[in-house]
Amino acid sequence: MPIYTNGSTFPIHKFNLLNNNRLFSIEDINNLIYYPNHFDSYGDFVDVINNIEIRNQHLLETILPYSFRRVFENDKKVISRKDITSQSIMDINQFVVITNLKLNLNDIENELEYLSDIGISINRKRFLNDIITFTYKYLFIKLSKVIYCHSIGKFNEVMDFKSHYDQYCKYQSDLETSNYTKINYYSKVNYVNAYYESFQTNDINLIQDILSEILQYDDEKKIVKILNDIIENNIPLDPSLSSKKKNKFLLPFFKLITCNFFYRELLGYELSDSELINRFKKFRLKMVNI
Repeated sequence: MPIYTNGSTFPIHKFNLLNNNRLFSIEDINNLIYYPNHFDSYGDFVDVINNIEIRNQHLLETILPYSFRRVFENDKKVISRKDITSQSIMDINQFVVITNLKLNLNDIENELEYLSDIGISINRKRFLNDIITFTYKYLFIKLSKVIYCHSIGKFNEVMDFKSHYDQYCKYQSDLETSNYTKINYYSKVNYVNAYYESFQTNDINLIQDILSEILQYDDEKKIVKILNDIIENNIPLDPSLSSKKKNKFLLPFFKLITCNFFYRELLGYELSDSELINRFKKFRLKMVNI
């Protein structure tokens, strides 16, 4: 695994970049993520992606904020596979799916307002901030899996968070127990040091917290549960309500949010369609068992 072995690192510290921000609206997002003057979120964004001078990790760091802002642009033009010529992307099909992710905050706010109007107490700002922060972290992980983080000759590598974490743990243990030789001592030290540098902190507890969250977001089952918990924990429904009533209140958020991330094949259904309703019922039962 070339990364972390030759002085290169990975910008893991940017995973929790929004943790201390409070973002509740499109205006908040736009004020945080500035486009250059006259920047077009389709044409200029595609040009940035295909810029031969911006490769691998640099491409990830450059387009991550733009990709994040684009999620909430309701009138953005869809990027297609033929638009992408960058050699730094492993899976172009998956890449365009990620960069075309779309959430309509206005529709989400309308649903929150409806629940408030019928007497359901909701912390609107916390709900929106949690969803927006989740979106950024989702993009960080997903883009990291399709954009090469390191290249040597014909060898290209995308980020495997679990694999590198396991390697770090092994080398760290080897160093602590003196399980090394004169030949491999420095390679293990350099790997551990480069891995630490990715977090830009010496706080071991913070590093462990970041790693724990990253590994959850990198787990396909757990990341769905994380999003569902955000939705349901921020909409405290009366436990005495029937499952049918709870499903009625939560279904719009499943359609507006969860389906955009994980079940895009359901986006064409209306809220009244039996297929969507039945899939949601199965989804909620599944979430209880995770």
